[in-house]
Amino acid sequence: MYDTKYTNKKYRLKKGSFRRKRNRLIKTSVITVFISSAIYFILFYTPVFKINRIQFFADSVHSFAPEKTKKILTNFFNHPVDNLNKIISKKTLLLYREKKAQRILKKMYPEIDYIEIDWNFFNIWTLALYKKSQFVYACNSDCFAVDKDGIIFQKVNTKEGVLFEYEQQRLEIDKTIMDKKDFAYIAKIADYILTDLELKISKVVVSKEEKNLNIEIILDNGVLFLINNDRDIYPLTRSIYIAVNKFITKEFGWDSVKSIDFRFEDRIYFKEK
Repeated sequence: MYDTKYTNKKYRLKKGSFRRKRNRLIKTSVITVFISSAIYFILFYTPVFKINRIQFFADSVHSFAPEKTKKILTNFFNHPVDNLNKIISKKTLLLYREKKAQRILKKMYPEIDYIEIDWNFFNIWTLALYKKSQFVYACNSDCFAVDKDGIIFQKVNTKEGVLFEYEQQRLEIDKTIMDKKDFAYIAKIADYILTDLELKISKVVVSKEEKNLNIEIILDNGVLFLINNDRDIYPLTRSIYIAVNKFITKEFGWDSVKSIDFRFEDRIYFKEK
């Protein structure tokens, strides 16, 4: 025989403990759902996290005129990042993912180089819009500015800087002026001449024959550099350095040189006037 007195007591204790745990779990779940709903409502349906003021970094003011900046931001805030914005709020900070916002702004305005977006307190956006700088310009019936990546980003009225001529070029805003790899090669050489050697370039003329690009870089002083893309950048820039700093500066002088040919490996040819 079993003593049911103690057995029933243990059963009642276990049953009571289970009920208490179940009730505690239900209460915890209800409280969690309530708190989550409250937070969700505060984040998306109250003005706490709504953008109500835009501030700018001091060094970005010069990049765009105030009227242009106002136009950019007005168009941006009226352009939902995704369909979720239409359902909840297209002006809620939490829905504006920075990278996606940058992609949209740059697509809307090709002249933007990059954007810095930061939060200041709950509902203030701090932005810095940086405008692309012109590396070269190209013309057909109109003239367009081109950045260092070879992307055409805006029309220009004044013909200032380095003129880029390419027979196969297509001048459309937000399009590349030529193959990116080929332009990157030219840009590295031109940047080396402009920045490292501190020489001024007036024009870059590019033509394509078979596999190679024939590149003519015309300096402000009229001297012509003949180059093709058959050589690696470092040996080529080294040859240019030697020609400029050793032969021209110390021996010939700029006034006596008409052109310099760098198209042959380990050889530099000078043509006198």
